[in-house]
Amino acid sequence: MREFGSSENRLTDKGLYSVKWKQHGRRAHMSHVKTKCLGYILCTFLLCCGLHSAAAPSPSQVPAPTQAQSQNAGADLMISDSPYYIERAIGGAKLEDPLPMLVLLHGRADTPEVMLRAFANVHAPARLIVPRGVPLDSVPVGPFNHGFGWWSIHTRVADEQSFGAAAAEASRRMGVFIHRLLREKPTLGKPVLVGFSQGAIITYTISVQEPDLLSIAFPLSGMLPLPLIPEAWPAGKPKPIIHAFHGVRDPVVRIDQDRESVSRLKTLGVPATLREYPALVHAFGPLEIIDVVREVDEALRHEAASPRNSGNG
Repeated sequence: MREFGSSENRLTDKGLYSVKWKQHGRRAHMSHVKTKCLGYILCTFLLCCGLHSAAAPSPSQVPAPTQAQSQNAGADLMISDSPYYIERAIGGAKLEDPLPMLVLLHGRADTPEVMLRAFANVHAPARLIVPRGVPLDSVPVGPFNHGFGWWSIHTRVADEQSFGAAAAEASRRMGVFIHRLLREKPTLGKPVLVGFSQGAIITYTISVQEPDLLSIAFPLSGMLPLPLIPEAWPAGKPKPIIHAFHGVRDPVVRIDQDRESVSRLKTLGVPATLREYPALVHAFGPLEIIDVVREVDEALRHEAASPRNSGNG
């Protein structure tokens, strides 16, 4: 098992900081690196969506990959239908209770713990599910070949169709995984999805591929690949609410890509909105997180009043 340094993310009044600790004998040195500055320096190295906003957790925090994950961490780095995930009951609830389900999807070269810290202030009672992508250790491109991701970064530099196909397959597998959870866990209403970067692309894509699966989605710093936008919405299918959030100064997933995604979806009659943050780069912003958490809490309370979900839809 590879050894990692520990890290944590801190929200400040000016943005998200990554705080990394490196041990040198008995003394620890802390370096503060402001994401806003890193965004411009590192954007040329990021060949797919997702920001390395925190180092991976220590080995004690990360179980060894399952056999399915190890087999899946090949050339295309596609997640399995049964990824490792963290499950927690929040808002004073118990895991055995029937609960709304909140699914958090991290970005490329990130970990589930990044999402847990960012959304620690969600207070509505819910079952929190935070899946983990496959290891990126075998990716020979760029400096961020560690952490976890949802598909190969090579598709990002290939062509639009290949990128869309990879996103679609990763989203299909995530949908299979969520359906399985709904069958196994006592769940009220439909899952609430929140994703950042690559996770946001999956969140967008599931909303289009499986509109019956969820009623609301929150993609952050993402977009819907153009090849995946349907020419017409399937007859008789529901149109999930999509509330997107994005930094105007994002150098990795450009704001105009998200604007076009929302515009195309609205043309199809999907109730989609985009909230923009003028000074935010490809990272979580404090004001953004406050806005998202407020809407997620509201969505979870709405789902809590819904009938139990069997997961067979």
